[in-house]
Amino acid sequence: MVSKKEYQRWLDTASNEELAERQRALLAVMDKITEGDVLDQARYYLRLTEEEMVIRELYPETRT
Repeated sequence: MVSKKEYQRWLDTASNEELAERQRALLAVMDKITEGDVLDQARYYLRLTEEEMVIRELYPETRT
């Protein structure tokens, strides 16, 4: 997986479609993950992705 810093940079530049695609991919793969640490990291990235989606929905004027 990518580092948290790299993922945050990706979130800052990703389109809304890319965010939705990543959300779907994370949700799909989480059912198959068996290792606790990996699952925790996937949940963390899913949470960041969904937070970014909500922020963009609530504050569309902050996007340039």
